[in-house]
Amino acid sequence: MSLHPNTLKIKKETGKATTVSVLMSVYSEPLDWVKQSIESILTQTFTDFEFIIINDNPQNPKLAFFLNQQSKKEPRIKLHTNPTNIGLTKSLNIGLKLCRGKYIVRMDADDVSLPERLVQQVKFMERNPNIIASSALAYEWDGDNVVGKVYRPTTPQSIKEYIFTSSPFIHPLLIIRRDILEKYSIKYDESFRVSQDYKLAADLIEIGTIANIDDYLLKYRISRTQISNRKGLEQVENDKLRRRKI
Repeated sequence: MSLHPNTLKIKKETGKATTVSVLMSVYSEPLDWVKQSIESILTQTFTDFEFIIINDNPQNPKLAFFLNQQSKKEPRIKLHTNPTNIGLTKSLNIGLKLCRGKYIVRMDADDVSLPERLVQQVKFMERNPNIIASSALAYEWDGDNVVGKVYRPTTPQSIKEYIFTSSPFIHPLLIIRRDILEKYSIKYDESFRVSQDYKLAADLIEIGTIANIDDYLLKYRISRTQISNRKGLEQVENDKLRRRKI
């Protein structure tokens, strides 16, 4: 199957709901990283979006102050603060309920989106209405320099094969049609504290076609504090459960 290139011009229609809801959950990321991530979204060349930020660390006064200040000066930011820490999976599900855009776009609080990210992803989805979800490729980034690349298969068939070994999406690059989530009552599986993206991909591939853009749209931060390093054993076990389901 051939996928259309990113050539469609996106126009904002007056009176219509926002095109994109960007969803981010923040917990233990260093404040400087959070600032960089938020700035990378606010400076996108595509501007028709709302920015849903879930603060899952209400006990951190510096983080709370910064996020509150950002939400006051930037009307596109919609901040939700959890009363207590509930974890990433549950926080993302809260965020999904708050999203009102045609598309839901994920973003992590330690990564940096490249300026053309949103416009490229929205164009791709608009040009390929049969695709229910997609992501793209990413650069590995140590905070200063690009040190590698993160690749995922780009065609629907290669994704169907790839999902048996790993998640076919780069999670902080995921874009999903919100009406699909609502129609099939899909959300993050809260029995998965980690690998929730892997389980979500497995659920999506059962109901429709997914693909990836063959372009690098994100700087994916490599550090020792990432979930994959802090909770590696639990993530491996959850991946096994997900593969059994498939």
